[in-house]
Amino acid sequence: MLVTRIASKVIKLPSVLKPKKVTNTAPVSIPSLKPELARDTVELKNTVAKIFDVQKYAEQSPYLSAYIKFYDNYKNVNFNLDFLGVNLIKILEKEPQRIKEFECIAKEISERMQQLKYSEASRPYAVKNLLDLYYHNPEAFKQVMKSEKLIDLFYINGYQLNRNISLNALKEMKKGSSDDVLAYYVANSDNVYNSPETIKQLSEFLSKNTTEGVINVTRAVKHAGAFNQVELPKSMGKEIKLINKILKPFTKKADFSGYTYSYMMSDSKETNLFDYINGKKTLSLADAMQMMKFLPSHLRKKVLEMIKETKIVDDRFKSTTFNPAFVDRWLKNCNFQTTIQHNINIPAGTQGRYVIGDTCNPQHEFIINNVPKEFSFTNVVYDANRNRFILDSNMRVL
Repeated sequence: MLVTRIASKVIKLPSVLKPKKVTNTAPVSIPSLKPELARDTVELKNTVAKIFDVQKYAEQSPYLSAYIKFYDNYKNVNFNLDFLGVNLIKILEKEPQRIKEFECIAKEISERMQQLKYSEASRPYAVKNLLDLYYHNPEAFKQVMKSEKLIDLFYINGYQLNRNISLNALKEMKKGSSDDVLAYYVANSDNVYNSPETIKQLSEFLSKNTTEGVINVTRAVKHAGAFNQVELPKSMGKEIKLINKILKPFTKKADFSGYTYSYMMSDSKETNLFDYINGKKTLSLADAMQMMKFLPSHLRKKVLEMIKETKIVDDRFKSTTFNPAFVDRWLKNCNFQTTIQHNINIPAGTQGRYVIGDTCNPQHEFIINNVPKEFSFTNVVYDANRNRFILDSNMRVL
């Protein structure tokens, strides 16, 4: 670089005020830099030319132009950036040598969509989503292009699917279903538990598929009820109750209710967090987690240690996703209380099925069956800014 070349020819000033004796220092010959300046100027001009050529080449390409048209149509609209995906031109400005590579991939996508009888008008959107997948995850792209079912998924909802998705997850997606019993659970998961017949139907349906390999999923949890059975040490409980009493007069009350056996918070708005904590004789780990943002550092550390030492046994259905970003967006709607992002390693042979969403129900979930399972936590982080726990765990079917 020019700056480095110039710097190497300039005498460095002493790092302290006391002058140092400089000996045998040859004067800098400014004219000697002229050839280097000229070379750098030529390099800069060539770079600018390449950037211009990339834009022009892409616009004239029958395949890359489809991507540019899509991006131009939506770049000024207030969409989530995930929807727009990668900005191809910006990438190629930095890596112009890849333009032929991207054009070949765009051609492959266009020809595949034509083969599958997609309308010509839909192809720019398909090129955008699938080229985006190729840029982030070439191996996943290869697998998706082999399956009409997966092409449909990434064509319609690519921006909601994890670009770094594993090949094992793609296998489960390929086996996915849009069966009515799954759709009902996705839309009415809380009500399912009021119907023994629905529980039976869903469980039988999920048991017909088992995972072929280890998959990583993420679950959004809007409260800490699963930890309600873990009792706090008495000394720790006393400290938290004292903090609760001190804070209550000075802190706006947040709506909060007690936990039920099913780990669901009731709909009652009569009890807020502070009254609920104050009214309990013995506090649980769930209570401490809900109070986390009010606790001093030494108590926070104890809460994190307790979570890591805890093993949760559960026999309920579990809604999960392959896309952590989807969980993050969903949990932002729960900013009035402590939330949990639960990342789970699911072993091969686990009963469950991937739910294929549609335009009416855009959620794409992997539903774990209601067999008894144990979660052990490998990493625990508390994000104070978002009032959120990020829990990593391994799941074991009992």
